[in-house]
Amino acid sequence: MTPQGVTFSATPGRLEATLDIIAAIRARRTITAMDIQVLEGKTRFLLEATHGRLGRAPLSPLRAAISSGECRYTDAFDLSLRYLQQLLPTLPPKVHVFVGNDGEAYVARIYADASTSYGIGGVMLVDGLSWYFSLSVPELLHLRIEVLELLAAAAAYYTFAHLLPPDRVVVHFIDSQVAFAWVAKGYASQLHVADIVNKLHLDHMHRQVWFEWLDSDANIADIPSRGDPDDPALAGDYAILRELGATRVTAKLPPIPPSFYATADTP
Repeated sequence: MTPQGVTFSATPGRLEATLDIIAAIRARRTITAMDIQVLEGKTRFLLEATHGRLGRAPLSPLRAAISSGECRYTDAFDLSLRYLQQLLPTLPPKVHVFVGNDGEAYVARIYADASTSYGIGGVMLVDGLSWYFSLSVPELLHLRIEVLELLAAAAAYYTFAHLLPPDRVVVHFIDSQVAFAWVAKGYASQLHVADIVNKLHLDHMHRQVWFEWLDSDANIADIPSRGDPDDPALAGDYAILRELGATRVTAKLPPIPPSFYATADTP
């Protein structure tokens, strides 16, 4: 504990024991029901005690095996275990910042939204300043709206991260209940969607973040998600961002699995 906050990290012994279990399973390429339960419990404790939902998506094959009772060592298992071998030793300590009575000055607010007619948008408010992005993504408009909303959330942090002061906590608003549920749980049943969920939590790894749902009518990011600010038809909609003095920045999409660009009704 410091005057700035509380720091959480895995003890070296607990981390080493978990990595030893993973290495042994990968070496023999077989897995038992007991292996699965022990490994899922240990890794989930390591991750959730420090970084919340981070790593839940890679644990999906383990949870599925527990539910089905099937203990086959598959390529999906091996991929998950290899990922955990790489992730666990690199986890930084998680600092939970103390926010006092003047806490408003320590909070950054990020809003994200999407539309199936145009693309994605985001707005960030911090220290009396504001930024926004608006990005047309015609190649992704075949996706379901909740998947677009998830991409918008990931793109918002990708886009705004370099503008965030290092000591700010973040409140990240999402107005899709499905996308919010994916982020809150830390995983999704479809692996390519789970990949984006995990990327979002990885991006937030070095920062204290709260994800919150809000009603669509209250989401200021609805404005840039509907169309380009240079479109005369949207001049009235963008008035609030102009009044805020919001600065437009170039949007950055996170790395997207190739399956997102499929023309079928996926994901």
